[in-house]
Amino acid sequence: MAARKQLWHPDEVKEKIKTSQLINRLTKHALSPDPIMDASQVNAAVKLINKVIPDLKAIEHTGEGGGPIQTQDVPAKEGDLIEQSKRLGLDPSVLGLSAGVETKT
Repeated sequence: MAARKQLWHPDEVKEKIKTSQLINRLTKHALSPDPIMDASQVNAAVKLINKVIPDLKAIEHTGEGGGPIQTQDVPAKEGDLIEQSKRLGLDPSVLGLSAGVETKT
């Protein structure tokens, strides 16, 4: 068997392991018919988890004056799109553009 490259875990990995252990313990507490943790332990675990995994908050996007967001479609010239796709290393035919597609006459 090959030797391990690192004999220690980076701090980030240790943090993830600790966080997953806290989440597992909170889950067991929540699903158990009898309490496993007291209130202070639950609060401490939640605060530690929130430092690593931020809360997701709802964000509302609105336009001017709180109204709907206005969008505008701007037509692009096919030649410009072909040139840009080539600069990005993309085959224009994959994007449905006519350049790069040989037509037989």
